[in-house]
Amino acid sequence: MVKNKSSPEQNQHVKASSLSRRWVVAAFGAVFALGALLAVPLWPHILWKINEIRFGLPEVQAVPTTIMPPSGVPEDWVRHHFDGMEVMLPPGFTKSQNQPNPNIVVFDNGSEEVNISMPEDADKIFNFVPHFPEAANMTIPRLRSRCYRASSADFRWSMSRSEIRWHMFCLTIGKVLRLGDDGRVETMFHKDMEGIAYFDESIVSFGWQRVGGKEWGYINFMGSSVATSPAWVRAVCESVKIVADGAVQKQ
Repeated sequence: MVKNKSSPEQNQHVKASSLSRRWVVAAFGAVFALGALLAVPLWPHILWKINEIRFGLPEVQAVPTTIMPPSGVPEDWVRHHFDGMEVMLPPGFTKSQNQPNPNIVVFDNGSEEVNISMPEDADKIFNFVPHFPEAANMTIPRLRSRCYRASSADFRWSMSRSEIRWHMFCLTIGKVLRLGDDGRVETMFHKDMEGIAYFDESIVSFGWQRVGGKEWGYINFMGSSVATSPAWVRAVCESVKIVADGAVQKQ
């Protein structure tokens, strides 16, 4: 039986094809290795973009934020004291018969409701917040303001790891804090008291904290006029004071 012998030309072609395939594999391997090497610093960014899509955050926009215009507290308003704080309400508001939470006092006037929380220690809140240098010395209202102003458009691939972590935190917390898609924010940053109010269609959530102190709390307003006639809501927010040794501290 006669065996077929390959010609020198055929052997040379086989060797060339094999060498070509090796070069292609080596080239793909080099490109993959280079891509993986370049992607290492961007892994936090890549993981965040995946989670951003997963949790529906790509279209999150900053909440419109303005400074709360001064309203002034009318002289006929009634003073109320709660565990170290003072707040003033319009004359028509009285304590509601329904007081479901011992840490919250509920007032109503028949059409609107005001829920006033007792002052708490701000450290209890910050203990649940991961440590971020950007949040150092921030009051809770200022931290909330920063989160409300966070937008998915703030993301940049050139961010450092610490910057991407801060962006992730602000955008995620800001999404949780939003009561709806059409809300707006007003800030009240005074010398001794800072506050932030989130306005929705039928509710206003106001959070406050004493500057240089641990006391913080919130007031929720509900009813038809809280959005359409917000002047009285702002006046209540302005009236919040911390009482020390029986005397109201000056704002």
